[in-house]
Amino acid sequence: MVLALVLFSFIFAAIYSLLNSVIDSDVRSDRAFDNVAKSEISWQIIRQDLLSIVRRPSKDIFGDPVPAFNLKRGSGLTFVRWIEVLSGEGKSKRLQKIEYLKREGEFVRRSWPVPDLDPETPFEERVLFNDLADLEISVFDPQGRVYADWPASDDLILSMPELVQISARYDGGFTVVHEYPGLGE
Repeated sequence: MVLALVLFSFIFAAIYSLLNSVIDSDVRSDRAFDNVAKSEISWQIIRQDLLSIVRRPSKDIFGDPVPAFNLKRGSGLTFVRWIEVLSGEGKSKRLQKIEYLKREGEFVRRSWPVPDLDPETPFEERVLFNDLADLEISVFDPQGRVYADWPASDDLILSMPELVQISARYDGGFTVVHEYPGLGE
């Protein structure tokens, strides 16, 4: 009888351990899937923004023109894009200002409802990635030259790069590179 109880307790412990490891791996898989899904949604948002760029300069808070596509030191990107709006009267298009910023391990998207801003214009902010070790934005001109700043000169206020490349290195050590060609209308 004692031998049966000991044998039963070993079998119960083995089954408990096996079920616990299955449940734990399921939880880890769900977390990993959620991270991949969030990352993929963020890349789709970036893609949609970049493919909707309008070749139109905006104005800063002082009324001075800001280039149609503005990249600063490979980490901050500002542009104007078209956005479709559904209303009671149907679909309409309007312009929207978009800014991407690199902040301590994060890549943030800000959007304003209008392209020309004053200091009081409210904006929406969304953290797209929060597990980045590094992120770099590069642009290429039609000749294939790479730039960390755009426009390359002051007389190119309406110019658009030929290609935008975003390279993201995650905390886990892997790197993802996305390229977006043919910007602007």
